[in-house]
Amino acid sequence: MCLGRKIIIRLAPAGCQSIYAQLLAHSRVIQIMNIIVNGESRTVPDGMTLAELLQHLQLPAGRLAVEHNRELAPRAAWATRTLAPDDHIEIVQFVGGG
Repeated sequence: MCLGRKIIIRLAPAGCQSIYAQLLAHSRVIQIMNIIVNGESRTVPDGMTLAELLQHLQLPAGRLAVEHNRELAPRAAWATRTLAPDDHIEIVQFVGGG
């Protein structure tokens, strides 16, 4: 089982006197986790929702069906359903045609 990992991202805004001071003054810790999306391992920020994942993947929500851990996720729950490490997500996009 994959547990969340920590990554320190250091932001360096303009105007500080030393680069080292910039890094220390503006660092923050971001938790990340691994999930499986359509059979592929992906690393995403901890606490991401299904809606945020779809936005991150640049998928239009209009014609999608999403399965979260083998359970169909209702569209109304996408914004509140939080992902956890090692979750399995299947995304199907409907395509029209004749």
